[in-house]
Amino acid sequence: NVTIADSNNVFNLRANIVYGGDTVNSPTGIYYPLKGKYPIIEKNSELEYYSGSITAAMLGYNFEKTKRINRVDVVKQTDDFCSFLNNMKSKIIKDWNGKIHMVRFVGSPTISYNSSYGNGIAQVTANWVEQGKFDNQNDLELNGLV
Repeated sequence: NVTIADSNNVFNLRANIVYGGDTVNSPTGIYYPLKGKYPIIEKNSELEYYSGSITAAMLGYNFEKTKRINRVDVVKQTDDFCSFLNNMKSKIIKDWNGKIHMVRFVGSPTISYNSSYGNGIAQVTANWVEQGKFDNQNDLELNGLV
C-alpha cells in the first residue's frame, strides 16, 4: 500500500506499484580550465534532495468491494488521480516500507493500459521532486500541509 495525500485529498494505491528508482540529487558544477589537465569540481550549496517516479495500477474506486473491473470506474479513478497529481500542491508519499517523502509532482503523468485485461486497467506513472522534510514543522507550513 502506498498512500499519497495533500491537504485535501488522499489516494491509497494497492496494485502493481513500481518505483522508478530514487535519485539523491546533489548538483555540482564542473569547470574546465584552459591550461589545466583536470576539471575543477565545485559544489556551492547544501542542496541535496530526492527525486523519483512511481507507477500504480488504477483498478477503480469499487474494486476492493466488488473484486470486479468496472471500466467506467477505472476511467473516473484515473482521471481523478491525474488531476490530483497535477494540482501543484505538495503531497506526502508513504509506503509499506516506512519511506516517507514530502514531494511535488512534476511533468505530466503518463497513462498506459494493460492489454491482458482488454485495456480495462490503467497504469499511471508520475515523477516527483522532494520539497522538504515531512517531520519538519516549518517545511510542512511552507508547503501548505498544516
